[in-house]
Amino acid sequence: MDTSSPPRAATRPSIALTAAMFTVSAVLGAQALAWIAFPAASPFRVDSSAPIAAALGPSAAAVLELALGAAGMALAALHLAPPVRGGRVLAVVAAVLTISAGFGFLGFTSLAFAGYALVGIIPLAVLTALILLARRHPWAATGIAVVIVALTIVGQASGLFPIGDVAVRFASALKDGGIEAGSALSAIAFTGVWMLAATRGWGDGPLARAVLRRRVPLTIAAAACALPYVFSRLSWLTPWPLLGSPASFPADERAGVLVMGLALGTAMALGGILTLGLILPWGERFPRWMGLLGGAPIPVPLAVTPALVVAALFTFGGVGLAVDSLGGIAPLGEASWTIALVLPFWLWGPLLGLATWGYALHRRAAAG
Repeated sequence: MDTSSPPRAATRPSIALTAAMFTVSAVLGAQALAWIAFPAASPFRVDSSAPIAAALGPSAAAVLELALGAAGMALAALHLAPPVRGGRVLAVVAAVLTISAGFGFLGFTSLAFAGYALVGIIPLAVLTALILLARRHPWAATGIAVVIVALTIVGQASGLFPIGDVAVRFASALKDGGIEAGSALSAIAFTGVWMLAATRGWGDGPLARAVLRRRVPLTIAAAACALPYVFSRLSWLTPWPLLGSPASFPADERAGVLVMGLALGTAMALGGILTLGLILPWGERFPRWMGLLGGAPIPVPLAVTPALVVAALFTFGGVGLAVDSLGGIAPLGEASWTIALVLPFWLWGPLLGLATWGYALHRRAAAG
C-alpha cells in the first residue's frame, strides 16, 4: 500500500475530543477563579518559570488563565456546529490558545512535576504489566514479581536503595506541593488537548507528505533526546558523576537522592522507549504477552493524544527551561548551557510532535 500520500482528514473533531476540550477549559477556568478568590493559595504567588506568567505577576496571570478557560469552553461549544467555513478559523483560534497557555503557564516547574508524576506512575505501570503478563505466562510474572520484591526488601534493609524512604518523601513532597502540582498538570492538559484540536485536519499537503516519508528518522532523533540525562544519572553509579552528585548532600540523604535520581533517569529512558513505539510494531498492536489485549490494534487516539500532550509540554516548558538555564534564573542557579543540553526538551518537544504526526498519518494511510 502506498503510504506516501496521506488522505485528507476531516476538520470536525470527535465528540470525545470536544468533551476533552470543554473539560480541560472548565478546569483551567475554575482554578483561575480559585486563585482570584484566594490569592494566598495561588501558585503564581511564587516565582514562575513560565515566561508570560512571570512577566504578568500573580493577579494578571490568574486573569489570563480565566480568559483562556472561558475562551476554550466557548470554542468547544462552537466545535459542536457543522464544520463549514469556520473550521480553519477555529483551528487558528485553537492554536492561539495553545501558544498562550504554553508560554503562559508551562516552564521548569511543569516539567519537574510531570517528571515526578511519571516516577510515581512507574510502579503502577509495572503492576499492570505483571497482571497482563500473568494471563498468558503466570510463572514468568510470578518470578519477576518475586525478584522485584526481593530487591526492594534488600535495598531498603541495607540502606543502599531505600525505596521505602524515598516513597515516603515523595508522598510528603506531593502533599506539600499539591496545589502547584495540580495547577501545572491542568495547564499541561489544557495545552496538550488544544494542541491536538489545532493540528486536527493537517493530513494533506507537502509538509504532511514530507513528515510521513521521514517519520522514522524524526522519531529516532526524538527518542535520542533522552540519552544525555539518562547518561548523566547512570554516571552517579561511577566515581565520575555528572550534573550534580549525591555526595554533595548530607550523608543520611545520599542514598535517597541516588534512588530518586536513578528513578528520574528511568522515567526519562521510558519516555525515549515510548517515543520509539511510534515506529515499532508494538506501537501499532498490543504485544502478544499482554493477555486479552495481546495482538489487538492500538487505537490511534490512545497513542496520539498523550504523545501530543507531552510534545506540547516539552516544547513550551523546554523553551522556558532553556531560557532559565542560560539566564541563571532560579531554581536552576548559575547560567549554563549544561541544563539546556542535558535536558533538551526544547528539541524533544517539536521532534516528538512531528513524529506523532507522522505516526497518525501512517496509521490513517494504512487503514485506507
